[in-house]
Amino acid sequence: MTLFPTGYFSSMFSHGYSVSTGILYVTEEINERNNAGLLTMIQLFGMMIVLISGVGLVNTLTMNVLERTREIGMMRCIGASGGEIRTIFGSEGVFLSFFGWVLGVPAGWLVLQLI
Repeated sequence: MTLFPTGYFSSMFSHGYSVSTGILYVTEEINERNNAGLLTMIQLFGMMIVLISGVGLVNTLTMNVLERTREIGMMRCIGASGGEIRTIFGSEGVFLSFFGWVLGVPAGWLVLQLI
């Protein structure tokens, strides 16, 4: 019993399709190299996005410190140490990062599904 009817391959060849039963190792290697290059490019774009997001986070925290100098001064006057004030702003930065991650991952997944 044959898998294909008689004349199946010749019919495909007559319509312009390349018919072969061999494995095309060279084509597979070229595809793997192209995919690896594409993956590297996507990773580089991802790293640039993370870097830009990090700069934005640092900018936000810096503006918070500059805008809240009175509050920082009042906390220092009532006995807060520099480490405690750094902890306050550090926890704020962690919260902003986590909140951004919680919003960014589903948004990225949604964009992926739309593409």
